Formats: sequence, structure tokens, C-alpha cells
Amino acid sequence: MSVIQNQGPQARSLRTLRKWIADGKLAAGEPLPTEHSLMELLKVSRTTVRAALSQLEAEGLIRSGENRR
Repeated sequence: MSVIQNQGPQARSLRTLRKWIADGKLAAGEPLPTEHSLMELLKVSRTTVRAALSQLEAEGLIRSGENRR
């Protein structure tokens, strides 16, 4: 029996972001793209981007910081 992956927007976004991290497209120590950029790249809503980023932070894959001007 094969495993069926969740195909919802948040699950797809998480898989994509994890792959980008693993492939070095999102390098350690570098700022993440803006939420707006991620929305366009992933073709998902801001809510979905925020949920995915929150999950990645909970997993220790990213660290949030205050916006710097």
C-alpha cells in the first residue's frame, strides 16, 4: 500500500520550503524572502505562508526575528 501525501496548500508549501532549505536555496543565516514574495512563489495565501513558516520555526528549521529597517 502506498502512502498518500496531503496535497493541501499548507502541506505543499511546507514540502517546498523544506526542500529549498535542504537544497540550500534558503541558506542558513540568510534572511527569508518576504511573506509577499513567498505568496507569489508558492501561489498561496498569506495565511498559508504564515502557517508554514510557523511550523518550520516550531521544527527548528528557521528562526524568526524582528523586521529590520
